[in-house]
Amino acid sequence: MTAPQAGPQVYHQHVNDARTPLHHMERVMRYPDSRQKKLAIRTFDGSDLYEGLGSGFLEWGRRFERQVNLAQSACGFFWLKDLKVDLLGHYLQGMAERCYHKQIETWWNQMPTLQYAMEKMLKAFKTHITPAQSMLLFTKPKDPREHGLSISYTCGPSRHLCSDVSWLDDVEDASGVCIQPNGEELNISKVGTVTLRVSVAGAIKTVILTEVYFAGLAHNLISYGKLDEKGYTLGCRDGQRVLETSDGKSVFFDVELSNNVLVIQAAVQCKPQPPRGVILTAVANNADRNEAILHETQPSSLYDLDRRLGHLNYDAVEKLARDPASGIILTDRHRGNCLTCTQGKQSKNRQPKHDTGANSPIDRIGGVICSDLKGPMTPRDRLGNRYMIKFVDHKSNYVKVFLAKTKDKAAKVFAEFLVFFEKRFDCRIHVLRTDSGGEYANIDLFCKLSGVTRQRSEARNQASNGKAERMHRTIMNMARCIIFASGLPLTFWKDAV
Repeated sequence: MTAPQAGPQVYHQHVNDARTPLHHMERVMRYPDSRQKKLAIRTFDGSDLYEGLGSGFLEWGRRFERQVNLAQSACGFFWLKDLKVDLLGHYLQGMAERCYHKQIETWWNQMPTLQYAMEKMLKAFKTHITPAQSMLLFTKPKDPREHGLSISYTCGPSRHLCSDVSWLDDVEDASGVCIQPNGEELNISKVGTVTLRVSVAGAIKTVILTEVYFAGLAHNLISYGKLDEKGYTLGCRDGQRVLETSDGKSVFFDVELSNNVLVIQAAVQCKPQPPRGVILTAVANNADRNEAILHETQPSSLYDLDRRLGHLNYDAVEKLARDPASGIILTDRHRGNCLTCTQGKQSKNRQPKHDTGANSPIDRIGGVICSDLKGPMTPRDRLGNRYMIKFVDHKSNYVKVFLAKTKDKAAKVFAEFLVFFEKRFDCRIHVLRTDSGGEYANIDLFCKLSGVTRQRSEARNQASNGKAERMHRTIMNMARCIIFASGLPLTFWKDAV
């Protein structure tokens, strides 16, 4: 997000809208007391609100000037110009405060107004990033090789040290000892070059460090002595610490101060491997992964595994265990009689098989969504819910369960499910099929506005909506088995679902 160009109109345009009328104020300028000068605004320290997005001085400056004008109006008289400029320094800290005290005398001689001082501060802390780049920063996954590299000060020549040997290019074997500040010896085994992507005045620059040694440290160290030998020195430009050439003509990279340690925010850029090396590495990694899977197996009996999976059924558990990727070894395949399964999976009758989902347009995900509401459940769960609303996709058998305290929440729940499902699977819902119950009567208008076709099953014949009916049975079977086996009260059925 690139900040607007600095200019007097930047602050006047936004502050005048919130400024209290001043025609009733005294024309005499006076100094307010300490209580009247207190503003309801946080201090500004110049640090980034988010990495790469800048410090946000523009928005903070608008709020500060608005608070000054409101406090001035509350006093009933005008404040002197030098008071306003001095008050700005009281609400700065850190890097911003140092920049202010260093330049304020120059700014005051050029133009003695608060607006001019804030425009100069804006130039020092403005943001150099476009909206497209800001979106990339938010959505880009973190690079596992991205680390902060700290500069270590030494009296004499030392070495650049890194913590990961994979960062080194042109690696060679090395043998040597490095003396740590506490006097202990540190063995060195590899040496090479490291390519870094660093920040220079808001832009990204690539630099190469030579003679970087691998020492297996927890942190990465860049020797200031080595850089000083090559003609680089620490400096400051526009309030930002930098490492620059001794003549000041070019900047090597930006430097930050964190916990009294100078730190460089950098990303390691490794050379691309040749295709053959990449293939061999991928094959080796795959072999290691398969070997690790074989070693990380979990032995269990069929009966115990069925209980741990919510009393699913023996056939499904055996099918799962036959998959090598499951990491399960069955030590006993005896199918014992489970009283919990008998109690939890009993049913009254079977649904008729005519007019089932086989004759419906279910050839794609989202083509037909079946829904059913069950309740009131007895007893209520611990949060007072009594109804369970399910949505089942015919193609993928994906199911989403919602709980509600009243049955009239079906329309609101479907609106939430519609947005979630279409975003999750990148598709559109074409048909919503329910029974003819009154709980879905208020959903027709929403379906018409959303372009979703409504289908209702016939009275006393719920086979066309059988997938949702059967899913309710499957869910409740598993919930009852978990409750019976755990010995918890029935009010925990929501947690089991």
